[in-house]
Amino acid sequence: HARAELGPLGVQLSWETPDSPDIVMTRVYRRRDGALATQGSELIGIVDGHVFHDPAGTATTAYRLEVEDDGGNVTIAEILPVVVTGIDANPGTLPAEFHLFPNHPNPFNPETAIRYALPRSGRVELVILNVSGQVVRRLVMAEQAPGLYRQVWDGRDHAGRAVASGVYLCRLVVVPNDGSERFVAVRKMALTR
Repeated sequence: HARAELGPLGVQLSWETPDSPDIVMTRVYRRRDGALATQGSELIGIVDGHVFHDPAGTATTAYRLEVEDDGGNVTIAEILPVVVTGIDANPGTLPAEFHLFPNHPNPFNPETAIRYALPRSGRVELVILNVSGQVVRRLVMAEQAPGLYRQVWDGRDHAGRAVASGVYLCRLVVVPNDGSERFVAVRKMALTR
């Protein structure tokens, strides 16, 4: 689990790693345009903890985490969208309703941005499905505060393999913490290779 949170002093990254004594370091990469490819990503830090502060981070910054153990094995964390929690406290600035926006671009190759709005906090699941309804990739499964969110899908499955051209579905499910009815929305996306 990892998250990137935008505040007045930049972006605060935090993540969890297995409680294993053999974790040596985590490399933090930044890519301003939100693209997921490692090409063009900039190494901005190497840490041995679970927190990193990027004072140059913005609302359009995406991150990649590579966790390395003492055997040289590397685990790559999802590219992180920046969660905009530094929104003005004025209620007029928060989203009025739950919403899953159309992905952009669509059709896409090799990646697309998915944005959604949460007027209230809740448990969020954002998944990519094939047309048979099978989960291809889980992009988000976390508790999230009210705000506007952006996630980028790189056209890869949960194992990091490129998926075939075709139609995919993006499904957003939110279970609000206030006990109100859950929100479900689905959008079609076309991947062209």
